[in-house]
Amino acid sequence: MKRILLFSAILLFYGVKTSAQINFEDVTPPSKITTPTTDDYSFSSIWVDVDGDDYFDLYIAHGNDHDDEYNQLYHNLRDGTFLLLDPSVFNGALPRYTGQLCWGDYNNDGFPDLYESHFNRRDNRIWKNNGNLTFSDVSNIFTNPGIYSTGAIFSDFDLDGNLDLLVNTQSRSGSHTYHNNGTGSLFTEVVPFKNFGIGDEILETDINNDNLPDYMFGNALGIDSIFVNTGKGYVGLNVDFLSKVRNSQDYPGAAAFGDVDNDGYPDLITHYPNKFYLFHNLKGTSFSDWTSEMKLDSAKEGYHHSIFFCDFDNDGWLDIIILNTEIRSEIWYGSNNGFHLDILPINTPPTGGLQNISLADYDNDGFMDILHCSIGDTKLWHNKGNANQWLNVTLRGHKANYQGLGSKVISYVHGTPQYREIAYNQGNYGYYPALAHFGFGPADCSSGSVIDSLVVIWQPGGRQVIKNVRMNELVVVDQDSGIVRTIEKPLSSGIGYAQNFSVFNATVPADTIVQIPLKVILSSSSQFRLDSLPVTELTFSISYNSNILDLTPSKVAQRYTPPTGWTFKNSLVGTDSITITITNTAQQKLSKVVDLGMLRFDTYFSQPYGTFVTLNNITIRTTDGSYRFCTTTENNFLAHISVGWSTGVSPSVSANDKLIISPDPIHGGVLQLTLPEASGKSEVLVFDVLGRELLREQSDMIGGSLRCRVDALPPGTYYLRVVVGHNHYSGNFRKIN
Repeated sequence: MKRILLFSAILLFYGVKTSAQINFEDVTPPSKITTPTTDDYSFSSIWVDVDGDDYFDLYIAHGNDHDDEYNQLYHNLRDGTFLLLDPSVFNGALPRYTGQLCWGDYNNDGFPDLYESHFNRRDNRIWKNNGNLTFSDVSNIFTNPGIYSTGAIFSDFDLDGNLDLLVNTQSRSGSHTYHNNGTGSLFTEVVPFKNFGIGDEILETDINNDNLPDYMFGNALGIDSIFVNTGKGYVGLNVDFLSKVRNSQDYPGAAAFGDVDNDGYPDLITHYPNKFYLFHNLKGTSFSDWTSEMKLDSAKEGYHHSIFFCDFDNDGWLDIIILNTEIRSEIWYGSNNGFHLDILPINTPPTGGLQNISLADYDNDGFMDILHCSIGDTKLWHNKGNANQWLNVTLRGHKANYQGLGSKVISYVHGTPQYREIAYNQGNYGYYPALAHFGFGPADCSSGSVIDSLVVIWQPGGRQVIKNVRMNELVVVDQDSGIVRTIEKPLSSGIGYAQNFSVFNATVPADTIVQIPLKVILSSSSQFRLDSLPVTELTFSISYNSNILDLTPSKVAQRYTPPTGWTFKNSLVGTDSITITITNTAQQKLSKVVDLGMLRFDTYFSQPYGTFVTLNNITIRTTDGSYRFCTTTENNFLAHISVGWSTGVSPSVSANDKLIISPDPIHGGVLQLTLPEASGKSEVLVFDVLGRELLREQSDMIGGSLRCRVDALPPGTYYLRVVVGHNHYSGNFRKIN
């Protein structure tokens, strides 16, 4: 005989920010990043994952004419703070007036190595990463290019899977190219480019989308050079379009490549003093001036020392950030009809002079942050973000170089592509890190916050397609194995995730009707006021195990009672989920708790450990028909329901806080469980979000502790039950990889 199970859902909404524009917060003091002296030139900075923990560390090049400042390496402690490592980690390092930097794993051992260029006629350095936060000087493996070398990048220019080294100088010797012999013991100078300009930056990109590396060399005395790889050698591209961007001595250029219109061909932004230009790539044949058409011709005059493309607001359109060392710095937000201006909080120091910025998502929250270095001042600006969705991608190559430098990453959402290159393709005295960052705009629950496909075009060859990649994660893509690691966006009060939910854990006797309250709090930025929105519809989705709880489409209208002022509109019943849409007939505002009503399930199958009810997503639709708010809350437990026939006295259910699960979240391996009992026979059971048993282990508890191996479980959220004697303990944990 079937019985009825009822539950109600309560939802509390705060605001989320809808404006694309974002704010930056100075977090320098709490981050523990410091400035060494007041007369120091912080010439260059760059972010890199030194130790392979998937968090970017920071290296800042310092120096002055006295050669009395050491460079600084900050280790990211993954809690918003950094530890300044002692200079001795670079064995034999001396204070130097350092110019540009670049990181690249030249020996493909999994740890990026460092190239340093020095001013004041000092020899340049190559530092081999030993993998333990120490470095060895291996500069003897290459021939120094001479005095005043500046721009430098690692790049696989001959496509043999090993990173080579390209160096630009401010001397008549021009550029230098060093071929990596693949053994990690020698770089030999070769001459693939006939470039004798005097400049700073070198950039790599794929001008004509043929998956071969092309290069741009800055020239402080004339027109910059671009060399295109034909497959049989490098030839110069006609750069007449750059004639208006003629640089003058002592004004080295800054440039950046980025695909503004997502057509697969990188566009170019560059400058000369008091002016900058955006050039549209004409499918690799040449470029056309897009500055006025894209509404960029009102940028302030000044010395633009650093330029980057980056989707800072995660709306799916590349933005442009310009460091102006004379007046004000600007950020131009991209859109489908050009760019619009906002002013950065970065102030020009009274002393003026050379400055740089570098970008990284240092806390893996999905929003790119800014480091600003100038004379006597170093500041870290945290991107406070918004409710838009995102994806970060890093690569691990095998036939390709380990970091995947030179490779492309393409994301497809609703058939629309976005193109990113993992290469030294933008910046000046501060390069973009080895990261592909994507923004996707507001959440769209119809897609479940999942990317249609992620495509990696590996250099020197190979195409990899990964389906159904979740948004709001950092994913590490291995050339052979696909996604091998993910880091999820941390839950906090600033994002739209369900949290503070209660776990109801009890056995429901088959002859009893039980009403279970399911409380979820969705919290996000208070700058977006839901109580001022003309809300017309609310859609929510709940998952459960259909082997235990029965609800057919024909029953939904009878079994569901919407809250007062709301009307049932429709429902969609899937295999293990139901999506319900209700209409706001009373035009209620959402400034307080909203009762989602009551839904009845008919139970029809007895299973000792029952099922879990989880909230998948919430969508709010406004009078203009747009989805103004949507949050994905998949794998968040709302209730655990055990359905069965009563057979005597039920065991006691201990409070959840009596079970300590460590670590949580975990990266694989072993769960350490701590309980009140000192010893006894125990049984550990692990279930998925639908209540299906995945793991059962029996063991003797010693000293109040148990260990449970979860290596075989895929990434996800799991429910845990521990039985010790007549006591049951419950909790949940998240497995990241």
